[in-house]
Amino acid sequence: MKLAQVSIPACIALSIILIGCSSNTSDSTESVNAVELSATERSFKLGMVPMPQDWSEENISAAYQLSAQTGEVVSLSQKLGWTSDEFLQRYENDVALARKHGLEVFISIDVLEDDRKEIAQLPDKLQGKGFSDATLRQYYIDEVTEIADRYRPENLALAIEINGYHLSHPEDFPNYVSLYKQAFRSVKSVSPETNVAVSFQYETMVGEGQWDLLSMFGGQLEMLCLTTYPEFLYGDSLSDLPDNHYSILENIGTLPTVFMEIGWRGENSEDGERQQAEFIKRFFDLTADINLSLGIWALLHDWQGGGIFETMGLIDAKGRKKPAWEVVRAMHELPLKQ
Repeated sequence: MKLAQVSIPACIALSIILIGCSSNTSDSTESVNAVELSATERSFKLGMVPMPQDWSEENISAAYQLSAQTGEVVSLSQKLGWTSDEFLQRYENDVALARKHGLEVFISIDVLEDDRKEIAQLPDKLQGKGFSDATLRQYYIDEVTEIADRYRPENLALAIEINGYHLSHPEDFPNYVSLYKQAFRSVKSVSPETNVAVSFQYETMVGEGQWDLLSMFGGQLEMLCLTTYPEFLYGDSLSDLPDNHYSILENIGTLPTVFMEIGWRGENSEDGERQQAEFIKRFFDLTADINLSLGIWALLHDWQGGGIFETMGLIDAKGRKKPAWEVVRAMHELPLKQ
């Protein structure tokens, strides 16, 4: 999800058979103090995709102010521009707003189409090429290195849900891995403090048994970076989400786990919004025994472009805060263990 001129959020395209505000926002009926949480402190940071209520300058700025009320990190993403200087500049306003509000920056560079099957937005001279092409590889390395050098984000994902590409192009996937390793070294040479990784779609990893992909990246993943949208696997009844949905992560290496997109739709009904709020509480209960370092909610405001993200925000398109907003606010109020 990019900000300033956003595209559909990292567009989950689950490969499992589904498997791709203003500052005067009104309060919901619940208060932060009324939200009951099982935890009394947290050991992980919270983050937000700062989707604004609309694309006015005022509301884009307000989105960062609101994001600072729910966490310590904002997530910014967009498709790779392949030598487009405009692409490199698009992060500038967003990073400046994040820093203004004391927020860490997580930049995710999306190199795949929304269905995760093909490389996205290749220029004409690279059409039909894969990750073995020398020109494509150099463009990729140059651009991700420039982003790291220009913005020095705390966290940088060099691809989003890359395991989807493994399903459609297993023959080319090792070429991406070798490219990532080159890009990793280049990024670290200009911004050594940035944590670098790629993200994987969690439900696809579980359903397709793709955990061996992690070993292909060797020691050059500094985070286990995941997206999760369990609703699209189990349906919109929270009672169908099994207690062991995330338990496999208790035994997957020692990397700090980052959920860079967490989502559950808050359908426009009292029950839908209640389930969204309950999911947030339950998610952090179900991940209590893993090495969680950061959890980022997929959207601040509802996505007005329609589709599966239309009601995923914590705040609706009219600026009304949903019960889920109060849950995240209450979690943010928990003491953060250092």
